[in-house]
Amino acid sequence: MRKPNQLRQSIAGQSVISGASYGCPTLVNGSCFGGQSVAFPDRLHVVPGTNFVPRMSNGAELQVILPIVNAPFRLYYAYNPLRLYKQIPQDLAVPNSGAGNKFQSFFPTSDAGLFTYQQAVQYYGANYLLREPRKTFRLTVSTTF
Repeated sequence: MRKPNQLRQSIAGQSVISGASYGCPTLVNGSCFGGQSVAFPDRLHVVPGTNFVPRMSNGAELQVILPIVNAPFRLYYAYNPLRLYKQIPQDLAVPNSGAGNKFQSFFPTSDAGLFTYQQAVQYYGANYLLREPRKTFRLTVSTTF
């Protein structure tokens, strides 16, 4: 069983996204001017209902050796009856509702700022679709050693 604090952002990755140069409009001598700092969480969350769920793939494969070039040629078809198809609500890095509405405070209060805020919520706060393909058909030609 997975522990709640087992999945974390790496130290190097955390320092990059928490550094002064990430999302800073004006960077002077390594210091940020004109922006707000955002504290990103170091713990990553597993999407519920995606781990420890049975998955399955059925299919057929045809493999022959091409006569002149002596290379294997594979033709295969796969069908996934137990595929992952789920919409996950996206979480913003900072809270978008409640007291203060910190995410909206990153945008100006003008009409253009409100429009940009609504676009940001639409792009970064939209549902995330996890979708495995229902069927796959492929052919490969490779070399032998």
